Amino acid sequence: MSLILTGCSSSGTEPDEDARTLPGVPENYGELMADRAEMLGLENPPKVAPIRVVTRDEYYSVQQSCLAELGFQTEVAPDADGLTLELADGQFEAYSIADYTCSGQYPLHKAYREELSEEQLRVYFDWNRGVLSTCMSELGHQPSEPPSFPVFVEEYRAGRGMWTPFNNVPEGFFTETVTELSKHCELEPKDEAVFTSVG
Repeated sequence: MSLILTGCSSSGTEPDEDARTLPGVPENYGELMADRAEMLGLENPPKVAPIRVVTRDEYYSVQQSCLAELGFQTEVAPDADGLTLELADGQFEAYSIADYTCSGQYPLHKAYREELSEEQLRVYFDWNRGVLSTCMSELGHQPSEPPSFPVFVEEYRAGRGMWTPFNNVPEGFFTETVTELSKHCELEPKDEAVFTSVG
């Protein structure tokens, strides 16, 4: 059986003292743990405590190493947005426990779950309007017209998403175009430029 594992969520039951004191652990760690246990079908998940919080850039490599220590060899998915593995019959429950354990031991830093500040949004806006738009043009694609920064912020705060230079790509070609761009362009600024409190 082949599985593709996606998402950078934590998992578990009520957090213990370690979860409350380790810097960077999400305040709703217990809820995130419970949600993952439910997703994995674990009625009685093992007790898990966070060992350290991780960045988005290292999340999957850390999960991969942790799962390997528990006997499951995985590979990074082709789109780099998850891990894949082959499971033999009867391994799903054991894998689910391993997934739950690794996700709980190495949760994402809480900064990734907080609303972006205006300073952080400025980093994204300047990146999309500058570096990403330039790379897109060099590959023969016409970037969409950027809004003003106040409009960019307003649209984001209203839940309508973040403007990017490929907003005008036809829906039927969107995935293909973005996949092509991802091979040649950095689609987002480096985490350290946005999440300065992480690391």
